[in-house]
Amino acid sequence: PHLVPLAPQALALLEELRPLTGAGKHVFPSLLTDLKPMSENTLRNHLTTVHSKPGVKGGLELHVFAAEHGQSTG
Repeated sequence: PHLVPLAPQALALLEELRPLTGAGKHVFPSLLTDLKPMSENTLRNHLTTVHSKPGVKGGLELHVFAAEHGQSTG
């Protein structure tokens, strides 16, 4: 696997999220099992919903999330 060291600020943020995400392997686990990451479709649906709301601006792209899980966005 390709490992990228995280900045101390990123590690601190992940530690803050641990009570919400649990102690599993994935920050965004599958809705069905903690053994797999959240699916690409779930992420795509969420981003579409969030960014289609009035007043929400931003340029989040799915490939940012999928790259973390080794998934294709094609």
